[in-house]
Amino acid sequence: MSEKSISQMIVDNLQQEAMRLEHHGFPLDVFPEKLRSVVLRLRDTNGFRVEYTCAVILTVAAGLIGATHAIKVRTGWNLIPSLYTILVGRPTVGKTPPINALLAPVYQSDSKAIAKYKVEISAYQKAIKEKSDNIGPRPILQQTVVSDITPEKLARVLNDNHRGILICVNEIISLFKMARRYNDSSFNELLLSLFSNSPILVSRVNADIPLYLQKPCASIIGTIQTKVVSEIARLGG
Repeated sequence: MSEKSISQMIVDNLQQEAMRLEHHGFPLDVFPEKLRSVVLRLRDTNGFRVEYTCAVILTVAAGLIGATHAIKVRTGWNLIPSLYTILVGRPTVGKTPPINALLAPVYQSDSKAIAKYKVEISAYQKAIKEKSDNIGPRPILQQTVVSDITPEKLARVLNDNHRGILICVNEIISLFKMARRYNDSSFNELLLSLFSNSPILVSRVNADIPLYLQKPCASIIGTIQTKVVSEIARLGG
């Protein structure tokens, strides 16, 4: 099967699935009553599409829960919530607004954490400069959402946030392009390991001790235009 026919098949399937959801309705009964009311209120007041809002809720929830909880499938097999979600639709159909609205409280929390970290790291650096006798451990930035990532930067963030993180990329195609830039497939392997919560060992150029992530956890959410979906196949996604 040619690359073009595969791409067209993906687009056709996405369009058919979207039409099915619109015709039959998203299964809102999977959510608690309070969440259902939020979804419907955002639909009625902001014009958010139900399927987009629900997908964002599930992914944000997975990112916030992270490695704090796991489902025991069987002995020795525990699943940590990790969701990789792409909102697909035409331009101006309203893919990004639900993400921004539902992540607003998380962004606010991260903003406070960054402000706190700036104060702490400043005091830490001052203590080192002054060769103080009371130098504590280096402050760690606790955050939930990241956007601008590289393999090494992502590994550092995960090492500092054992609970896990949520990777939010507005145009998800940029993530596929970044993955292709790493010819050794290190980025692809990192994302696959994150999805399966498999251990990750990252050797850093400027450090003698590699980073070892025993149970890494991350969820991803982003958007893509319908006409750009075929480019994922071209990029090898």
